[in-house]
Amino acid sequence: DKGKHERLVSELDSIERVEEEAVAAMKRYLSHGTGIITYATILSIFLQKYQMYYLRTKARWQGIRRCVQRYYEGEDIVSIAVSQRKSPYLVARSILEDHLSYTYPQSVAKKMVSKLMRNPSLIEDDILREQIEKCIDLDLHCSPYFDYIRRFVGAEYEHILQEKLRNRGIPHQSEDDLKEEGMDKTPDVRLLVPVDISKQSVTWIDSKASFGDPISHEKHNQQQIQQYVDRYGPGMIIYWFGFVEGMETPEGVKLVTDLPTTTIFPSGKRSCSATHVEGGMGLW
Repeated sequence: DKGKHERLVSELDSIERVEEEAVAAMKRYLSHGTGIITYATILSIFLQKYQMYYLRTKARWQGIRRCVQRYYEGEDIVSIAVSQRKSPYLVARSILEDHLSYTYPQSVAKKMVSKLMRNPSLIEDDILREQIEKCIDLDLHCSPYFDYIRRFVGAEYEHILQEKLRNRGIPHQSEDDLKEEGMDKTPDVRLLVPVDISKQSVTWIDSKASFGDPISHEKHNQQQIQQYVDRYGPGMIIYWFGFVEGMETPEGVKLVTDLPTTTIFPSGKRSCSATHVEGGMGLW
């Protein structure tokens, strides 16, 4: 519920690294009688806070020029980032952009940075390449590795959802099917026949392999959800790692943490969960 979420966010507020401090905080939180909150849910909340913090502070951070200068004076990029409480990946990215600007126009350098950060082996400067590779390896939350993991986990839970639907005999189209038909603004699943789930008609389902907190839900998902409603009708969002109760959604949209065990077809026939589908891997 909202109170538990606020207490957990307060516990995580001062944490900067998930590997040690966050794990300790999660254990404390889990041991204080908080009810059934999984480690994966708490980790999801922490990662959301971590990324929001770095993206927010990156936009208003005035100290990047000094960090670049410290690198040229011979200091290690990871040490610079740690001293500034910044993401090693984002600091390395800024230093690489500055390095390239001495050879290329700024507009060209900006375009090259993304390519080189995805594939640092292409960086010609040996010292810079080695340090950037180290930053990418150490930064699990802002580097391309995190994006790969997030996409993989998202695809895994979409697969789990489709397996659950197939096990119940509910005909549906995947997002790939819809895109092949030329549809845009596609949910993860469109049901070919509407079904009644928890006393509500559902024509589409979107899978979110994350925790649904008010900020991410309202900032990133609300507009997307409304577009689904406008195109396909009433639907359902599955936040597999839980969500804060009371979040607003467009009319006709239900928030759940799993596909409910019973669905009802327009004919009145009930479809119940018959085969267990193994849960996902969590965030790692």
